[in-house]
Amino acid sequence: MITAIAAVFLAHGAVGQTATSYRNSIVAEVNDKIITRQMVTDTMKQEATLLRRQYGRQPQLYGQRYIRLQADILEALVRRELVLREYQEKGYNLPESIIEQRIKEDIRSEYGDRVNLIKTLQRSDTTYEEFARYQREKIIQMVMQ
Repeated sequence: MITAIAAVFLAHGAVGQTATSYRNSIVAEVNDKIITRQMVTDTMKQEATLLRRQYGRQPQLYGQRYIRLQADILEALVRRELVLREYQEKGYNLPESIIEQRIKEDIRSEYGDRVNLIKTLQRSDTTYEEFARYQREKIIQMVMQ
């Protein structure tokens, strides 16, 4: 069901919308959280690049796979919000020290050090707080599975 809804929302064009309003348009609402078209696009960047490389010379197939990827990413974002809500409702609590340690490990393995992380975040117009919140939610999601 989510996939069908996702395909409809994501396939609609931006007729009469500015680029900003199109990116910020809501594609799903999960409890009190919204998921925007931009959130879907940001989450699927790497996979979309791979699709472009693989199917770039086959536009019809690329389009089909791209729409399917959008739907899959939206479904994953919806599930993520549901898992985070369950974590919250059941009153689970991970010690902040464990979360901080995991974030430090991720920074070391993915960026080398905090300086490189900050530069990367600045290029993508993301704050450290947003990054840390995302990492925290990712850890919670892993624990809940």
